[in-house]
Order: sequence, then structure tokens, then C-alpha cells
Amino acid sequence: MRFLLLFCLSNTLLGLSSEALTVKRIIDGDSIVVTGRCAGVELPFSIRLLYLDAPEMRDGDKDNPHGQAARNHLKRLIKPGDKIHLWTNAKSFQADKHGRVLAIVYTTKKVCVQEYMIKHGYSVYWQRFGKMPHKQHLHWESLEASAKKQKLGLWNTQAEWLTEKSNE
Repeated sequence: MRFLLLFCLSNTLLGLSSEALTVKRIIDGDSIVVTGRCAGVELPFSIRLLYLDAPEMRDGDKDNPHGQAARNHLKRLIKPGDKIHLWTNAKSFQADKHGRVLAIVYTTKKVCVQEYMIKHGYSVYWQRFGKMPHKQHLHWESLEASAKKQKLGLWNTQAEWLTEKSNE
């Protein structure tokens, strides 16, 4: 299933896609579930917002107030039923160890979801899977530094989680 999904994405969504995907639900501040058509079949799949790391909302962390705040902030930008586009700066889309597609997400109004979350202080710019191209990398670093300095979003809470992640 994962191979078929990545094959369909690689062949239809390289760069900004021409066919929008539909948001089904927001899992937490860095993961969503969408549906899209592949070989004539509508398939649900999970997206891991590449370059973001927000507090978790799964396993034993469902009551984590930081995770709830990040998820709620993401819900201000995208909601179930909204259309989105995926983009990757690699030659093809990749999946993480949980089978989620790693992608940069844009709204139909061309708002970058990752940039929105970093700018408002609800996620760190996480480079575990690589960096954005140099100019964009510097821009996202400056957005994170600005959010920290202004104590926006979760930076206002002094959450240990943010301090640990920003030092990785």
C-alpha cells in the first residue's frame, strides 16, 4: 500500500500538485489525514508535516495541553474538508517509519502550513529529515528566532519540550 501511495504521489504531486487533496482530520500540530485519488480510487493517508515538530497528541499524550494548543492552532489554518497541495524538494515523496508521507503542505491560497506554524510559535523548525534550500532555511530559522524572542504561541509557556527540540 505504501509503495502504491508513494508511486501515485511521485507521479501526480511533484511540486505543487494540480489536483488538491482533501483534509479529513488534524491529528496534532504536525500530522494530518487527507484523501486523494490514485488510479481512480480515493485513498486516505497520513501526512507528516516535513520540517516541523510539535507536541504529540497520541499514545499517552492525548491530554497534553501543549499538543492541544498546537493542534488547535493548525485547525485555524486548515479544517476537515479543506483542500491542500503537497510539495517536496526531493526527487520523490518519502514516508517516515510510521508510513506517513513527508511533505510540505500548502493551502489552496498558497499559504505554507509549516511556515504558519513556525511563525506563530506552535512548532519548531525541525531538521531531522534535512533542511530546506538555503534561502528558505534561513527564513524559517529567522521565523523561529522571532517567535522565541516575542514569546509567541508555545514559546510563551516555557515548555521543556520546546527547549529540547530547538537544541536538537
